[in-house]
This record gives sequence, structure tokens and C-alpha cells, in this order.
Amino acid sequence: MTKMLLLSLALTFLLHGSASATTGSGTVDFNFTGFSGAFAWADPGTENNPSLGPNNIVGTVNGVVPAFNGSEVDRGLFGQFIIGGDAQIGGTTATMVRGDPQGQQLPNVIQFTPVSFSNVTTGQPFELGTLSFTNGAWFGGTGNMPVNLSFTIQTHSSTPEFNQLRGGEFTMVTNTRPSGSDCSDPAIQKDEADFVYLNDSPALGSLRVYEAFCPVTASPPQTGSIELWFRFGSLDPDSLRNVQGDAFYSTSTAIGPLGVPEPSTWMLMLAGVGALGWAVRRQRLCSDAMAARCGEAAEGDAGDRRPQHRATP
Repeated sequence: MTKMLLLSLALTFLLHGSASATTGSGTVDFNFTGFSGAFAWADPGTENNPSLGPNNIVGTVNGVVPAFNGSEVDRGLFGQFIIGGDAQIGGTTATMVRGDPQGQQLPNVIQFTPVSFSNVTTGQPFELGTLSFTNGAWFGGTGNMPVNLSFTIQTHSSTPEFNQLRGGEFTMVTNTRPSGSDCSDPAIQKDEADFVYLNDSPALGSLRVYEAFCPVTASPPQTGSIELWFRFGSLDPDSLRNVQGDAFYSTSTAIGPLGVPEPSTWMLMLAGVGALGWAVRRQRLCSDAMAARCGEAAEGDAGDRRPQHRATP
């Protein structure tokens, strides 16, 4: 009877286990939906119509000039501002072309190439597609206004659990090196690299592509790619893997030199140093206290071991 019960429980466990471990195959659709961010260098007072400023440089995204959205930061050069705008875009590629001759020769291009998935189990990481970034010439400056590219991802499968839709944003940051820095220095080359990351999952890190004007190889523009891995359940980002080309992977999504920690990191480091200092001080105090107690005990023992003199009769 006991054996039959155990066999029944084992079969029930196997049946439930196989039911919960859903597996499916299918295809992935990707589509950019919008642009928001830096698109021009403009003189003060020309922000609403930057194309009219004689000294201004304006960019296009997939052939469209974004509409000024009211955001601006100091360019740190010529008294100009970096101004931000919005535009609707589509497709799997966002091509950003700056309006000057240099920018026209070196466009910035961000592309996502989805791939099909096969026999993927819920919770199992799988490759959703490849993100590529061609780092040409775009709008940078002391303000470093980022660019956000919104998108939608939709998966299609004969298994209902694998038909999912999610939105998101890629953020592109144009780093600007300090004037006079040495571009032959590998550390400067990495600090100057522009980068892209998944906006709602910065903990995954970033794809960093060497700058066209501070390159590792001699021929600009520089292009790099990385795989995006997700997990089914809620189509959650899992990791960035297998970087290729003129690029490298970084755990950081901070603007600026890679060797400079973010403010939150500094606070954690200071807290850690403080905690370590207190631990060392506490250990020292405890050691001193123990030593004092040991000294008292030694004196007590010595007193107990002193020769006992009998009273003289």
C-alpha cells in the first residue's frame, strides 16, 4: 500500500512538473516608435526654429527633423545650447545624421536585428536579437543630453504563453573628452567611447563603441554589436552577451570617465570605509579590554600562588 502511494505521488509530481515547464518556439518583431533627445546646436533665441540660425547645426532622425521639446543644456562652446526634440520614427533602424559636412559623412546608426527562438522554456534565458551601434558624429558637449529611442517588441508563437508584447527604450550617450586629452591613451579611448543601454534595465550594463575621433582602429566610423538575452514569463531582460566589433562591454551606464565612480558608489565606498574603521577600532578596544582582564587575572593568580606563611607558634 505504501509503495502504491509513493508511486502515485511520484507520477503526480512528474505530471505537474511537465505542465509547469512550458516550452515554445516562435518569432520576434521589433519596431522603433520614437526619438527624444539632443538633435541640434543652437544659438540663444533660435531654439524654436534652429534651422534659421546661421551658426546652428541641426540633425535628422530617419530623415525627420525633431520638434523642439523645450529642453536645452549648455554646450560649453561658442555660447550655444544643445537642444532636445521629439520625433516619431519606425522600423528596426534609427539613423541620426548631423547637418554639417562631417556629420553627413559619419552618421550615428542604432539597429536591432531580432532572431527566432526555438524550444525555449519559461524562465530560461534566450537570445532575442542583436543590438548594433555605429558611432559616427552626433551632438555632444558639457551637458551630454542623452538620446532615448523608444521601441516595441512582440513575440509570436503557437504556444499562447509565448505571445507577448512589451515596450522599452534604448538610451544613447555621447561622451565628450576634456580638451587636450591624449587619444592614443587606451584609457582615454574607453572614456571617450559613446554608449547605448537598455533604459529600464541599467544594471545589465552598456555597449560602448569607440569614438570616431578617438578610435582604436584608424578608419572611422566605429561599429560594435552585442546580443540581448531575455526570459519568458513577462519577457524580462536577462543579460547582454557576446560583444563584437570596435566595442567593449561595461557594467557602467554613467556619463563621464569610466574610472570615476557615480555619487551613489562614492557613498557606498565611504560607508564601507567607515564601517571598516569602526570594526578595527572596536577590535582594538576589545583587545585592550581583554588584555586588561588578562592582566587582572594574572595578578590574581599570582596572588593565589604566593607562599602561605604559617603563624609561628
